[in-house]
Amino acid sequence: MNSSEHQAMSVNPPVGEPNQPRDRSEDSPVAPDPMSRDYNARPARRWLMPGLLGLAALAFIPFDGMVSRAAIAAKDDLGGDIKRALETWQQFGDLGTVVFVLILIALLDPGRLRSCLRLVVAAGLTFLVVQGMKMAIGRPRPQFEDSLAFLFPWGTYTLSPELGPRHAWEIGSGISSDLWSMPSSHTAAAVVLGMFLTWLYPRLRPLMWALIAIVGVSRVLLGAHYPSDVVMGAAVALLICRVVYPRGRPFMSSSEREPSEQAEHPRRARSSLHKGFIIGAALIGMIGGGAVLWHKVIRHELFPRNFGVVVEDRIYRSGRLTERAMRSLIEQRQIKTILDLGAFDPDSEREAWTQAIAEDMGVNRFRFNLIGDGTGNPNYYVQALRMMTDERAWPMLVNCGAGSERTSVAVMLYKNLVESEPMQETYPETFDFKHDREDWEMLAYLADWREAIIESYRMGEPIAGFDPVPYPLDQPDS
Repeated sequence: MNSSEHQAMSVNPPVGEPNQPRDRSEDSPVAPDPMSRDYNARPARRWLMPGLLGLAALAFIPFDGMVSRAAIAAKDDLGGDIKRALETWQQFGDLGTVVFVLILIALLDPGRLRSCLRLVVAAGLTFLVVQGMKMAIGRPRPQFEDSLAFLFPWGTYTLSPELGPRHAWEIGSGISSDLWSMPSSHTAAAVVLGMFLTWLYPRLRPLMWALIAIVGVSRVLLGAHYPSDVVMGAAVALLICRVVYPRGRPFMSSSEREPSEQAEHPRRARSSLHKGFIIGAALIGMIGGGAVLWHKVIRHELFPRNFGVVVEDRIYRSGRLTERAMRSLIEQRQIKTILDLGAFDPDSEREAWTQAIAEDMGVNRFRFNLIGDGTGNPNYYVQALRMMTDERAWPMLVNCGAGSERTSVAVMLYKNLVESEPMQETYPETFDFKHDREDWEMLAYLADWREAIIESYRMGEPIAGFDPVPYPLDQPDS
């Protein structure tokens, strides 16, 4: 045998010789693996969808009330069988479903059983994150028809006269889950299970997305969630799935892998881990920046700052307002009078446009120049009490800069005078409106001047030693 023939036989061994590499393409499944490297050539897309869903949820909040009312009304037209089917399918992703799926995999596909650990991790992590968000966001369920109410950790909501005001994080205090509307835990659980089965068995993808959609729609139709709750739940769960369910094939035993795959697997895992840390840090930065933007800017455009009801249809309270929030509040509550205790500097541009908005909407607005810590000329509080008890001013809004100090003093005086509530009972309510527990200036001021203010209100005489304040509603141009 010459040398050329020897080289040909070495390079191209005959079919069937032991050292010939096995062509595994014939054994490969027909459906592409959505977690394979080729399929995920653009991994950034894996992180784009959760972000877009989260933004969509925030953008949909203003329309939640309208859509929820229409959905609940449509539910009444559904047949009994459809309602029962929706109530059943909405449980897809719960603990019972997960256990059932794990048992099926153990019986029918035991080679994949090790991969099921990721499902357990994803489900547990999603439960903790979603429950934490529910208590931190504190959104009442649709049954309360208050779609724009978000309590956050410091706010309270009155579920019933018997329960009184409650925080969303007060577990075991009778709130049940009434203040846990956002995000939807049912939808999040459905996404976790559906994405796991899609990762394990790619051909199930259309069915899994259909089931997830059914869960989300059923939660809205059954009046358990607003649409944005459902979308936010899907966004959170999908983000967790992207972290827990890695790119690449699910776990396979050594006999199922090529030798080259076994050698490459550790390197691929390390590379994926590094990329995951980088992308995770970027996502945390984006979420943190978005949270700051929401807290400082966006939410005050959608919801009045530090808003509260003192007496329904008569007296409301808030901090300083943006133009959008001010116009919306005046329209929704039919405000006739605004008593501003010093939200803006007297000569500032914001003071000028706030007054212009009030005039444009036909609202009487009066300004009392009190100090930010709640102190100042006590005669201002005397006239504030007169206005709060004058039906000509109702419905009225009392506000200041933060809505926590000056407004709280006025409200405490009103409740003490009109509703005979002791100061020690009204003072704890100020914490719900962000009053600093370590700031004693307000209490010291009330201890010094409460009796004089109430006496001046009853006698109709100004407190001596301070500039008298004319009653605004008795002025000719009021």
